[in-house]
Amino acid sequence: MYDTEIKIGLIGFDDNLAEQFQEQSEEFSGSVSFRVIKNFSEMSIKGLHGIAQVSDDLNSVYEVIMCKPDLTSYLLCSSVYEKIPEDLLESVDILTDSSMTESMMKFYMRRFIRMVTVTQKNKLRKACLDTMMNMLPDLVWFKDNKGKYIRVNDSFCRMAQKDVIDIRGRDSHEIWGEGSRVDNFEKNILEPEREIVNMGSSAMSRVSLRGTSGMMRRFKVYRAPIYDSFGNLSGIVGVAHDTTRTEKYRDKMLTMVRHDYLTGLANRRHLYSFIRKNWREGKLTVMFCDLDGFKAVNDNFGHAAGDEALITVSNVLRDVLDETMVARVGGDEFLVAYIGNYRTKDMQDKCDAIEYHLQQRFSGDERFAGLSISIGIASSIFGIKTLDELLTCGDRAMYEAKKTKNQKGRKCYYVYNNKKND
Repeated sequence: MYDTEIKIGLIGFDDNLAEQFQEQSEEFSGSVSFRVIKNFSEMSIKGLHGIAQVSDDLNSVYEVIMCKPDLTSYLLCSSVYEKIPEDLLESVDILTDSSMTESMMKFYMRRFIRMVTVTQKNKLRKACLDTMMNMLPDLVWFKDNKGKYIRVNDSFCRMAQKDVIDIRGRDSHEIWGEGSRVDNFEKNILEPEREIVNMGSSAMSRVSLRGTSGMMRRFKVYRAPIYDSFGNLSGIVGVAHDTTRTEKYRDKMLTMVRHDYLTGLANRRHLYSFIRKNWREGKLTVMFCDLDGFKAVNDNFGHAAGDEALITVSNVLRDVLDETMVARVGGDEFLVAYIGNYRTKDMQDKCDAIEYHLQQRFSGDERFAGLSISIGIASSIFGIKTLDELLTCGDRAMYEAKKTKNQKGRKCYYVYNNKKND
């Protein structure tokens, strides 16, 4: 995957030495090619990964060193190397004496070819890694074993609002701890990193970061330890996946699944799930609500008027019963669940308030002149044990309330009492 053709230029080599250099490259499976440079110029070394020079002429050595690209490896075979200034010698990767034996020359040739090959393959690996990292929308980073950033991708820089040079060598607190950019910095950033260092295993956590727009974005963060060849911890790699849009979409889908599209109230399934999840012990009270005269509104004034009536009822229920769960469970049927020690008198007062506010909302509109509400109340306080039984009793109580709807001074509610009704 990381194979690349290595090009090495030979300066000052006679045919015999050039042939020996070629022979030393056989172990590299033909991935190394050579160019014998007779007349040196800056253009003649362009595109070379390595330069090998044999020369006792200081001027010639100076010229090559001054023209050699920084990323090109350099082997110098010379008997006058002691006269080369130290600052220029820093550009020499392998330095040998031109008077060495043939076997030593071959040794240094193999060493130079191997060094150039490894260097170029490492550069290619780095280029592949950097390209892959910068293609990802996720934040990617590497830290050393002291918690300092040593490599980050472009997405990380954009989120941090800093250049790479301003991130390398700094720790998380210096990058994210400024201006409350992270919710609960200690718990969400430092503790997971300490856990990885102490436990030596990968981990996942969730973090909220403030982006360039000032909006908090949510991330799922994966971290894993990196070990050297001796098994010592050398750093941590991390990837942060932005889940903001996904979670918003998920929340939107959950809202659609759990709520009635017209009124925005909970639907039957969500209400039942809420009750089963939260009702362990104690008192549970349900209120079944049904609109009387709703069919006439649909028949006489159309479904738009019927929808308006349902929305009005849902708003009244939401306002009066703001502390509990209200659901639309049918066409014109609503179900309310109270979990806690509410008195029956409290429920009755709520029903009176619902009826009063509905009369206020419906009065003056001929479409809704015939509308009223019937409410059945059932509570576990009367010895009802199961949810299904409680719902059945609440439904019965609602129909009992309907029976009195035409009676003068009637109440809009009926309380089911199995002791009283036995």
